[in-house]
Amino acid sequence: MEIAFFTDSYPPMRDGVSQVTGGLARRLVALGHRVRVFAPQLENGRGYREEEVDGVAVARFPSVAVPLYGQYRWPVFPWGAARRARGAGTADVIHVHTPGGLGSAGFLAARRFGRPLVGTFHTNLRAMAEAVPPKFLVPQFFRIAWWWNLGLYWR
Repeated sequence: MEIAFFTDSYPPMRDGVSQVTGGLARRLVALGHRVRVFAPQLENGRGYREEEVDGVAVARFPSVAVPLYGQYRWPVFPWGAARRARGAGTADVIHVHTPGGLGSAGFLAARRFGRPLVGTFHTNLRAMAEAVPPKFLVPQFFRIAWWWNLGLYWR
């Protein structure tokens, strides 16, 4: 089976989502599946590039650091990624792991290429909202994030 992952967090990033997506991709390859991951670049100023890591094909898209959270990257024009996502159109299934820029592009790619879509929700929004400074923005952040995720995952 050929599987396309769309995620805003993938190794060598160090967080829970990247560890889960990286581990799942490697395990699927070990079982004989083909996995292609669409993820952001980890540095500014890098264009689109493709690499293979542990048997997993990884397509990296230009990105910028998220303000206040430099570890996280926001892809530049991620919806263009859905249009030129080589490999997504031939995938048997598209698996979206995050609701951010590239995750949202995965939803668009599934629609564009008429592929089945699976979405996995990895984030505890309440805990994430409480980590967002300043604290007076927590209710607004939570409300926006909640409705954005409902709009994506309830399709």
